[in-house]
Amino acid sequence: MKPAASFSMSLEARGTTQEFEGCELEAYPDPKSGGEPYTIGYGHTSGVCAGDSCTQDQAADWFDEDVLWFEDVIRQEVKVPITQGIYDAMVDIVYNVGPGSSSKDGIIRLKDGSPSTLLRKLNEGDYDGARAEYPKWCSPGSNVEAGLTRRREAFLVFWDQPDEDEVEEIELPSGGALVALITVVVAVVSILVYLCFS
Repeated sequence: MKPAASFSMSLEARGTTQEFEGCELEAYPDPKSGGEPYTIGYGHTSGVCAGDSCTQDQAADWFDEDVLWFEDVIRQEVKVPITQGIYDAMVDIVYNVGPGSSSKDGIIRLKDGSPSTLLRKLNEGDYDGARAEYPKWCSPGSNVEAGLTRRREAFLVFWDQPDEDEVEEIELPSGGALVALITVVVAVVSILVYLCFS
């Protein structure tokens, strides 16, 4: 595990975020509100108005900019060591839900200014508790619940990936066992050399 500042969103996670966001080259209304915020490209909302359009290249550029912005949010707000998979999952959920504001609950802060239970538990080092909070952010009862549930499940697969630094140690023989092993290897090699050249 490492500090959040050590990571960048993995290519696999970026692709999964793009897959769930989809790419729309014409602005469309929010599926829950039927109006603002309008969205374009891969879930881009900043400065988007009804009737806006973009090219595929613009959508890709906005996606890169948005990912960088949400990565900065996670790097600033996650205070405990995490894995690449937890980092990827946290960037995606903030990309999807938003960090939060005084008018909208988000992952970083709720409307009342407090952190979400997900972020609070993560920063307390309660990784299992934070993981249990993650799938709850799916807008229960809304027309987007099923899609968000699939997205949370997909990113829990990232969350559960083992830490790359946790490499299983291979126990090597020591002392007399090591000498015996080397002796056997040398003998086998000697026999093979003899057979090849005789």
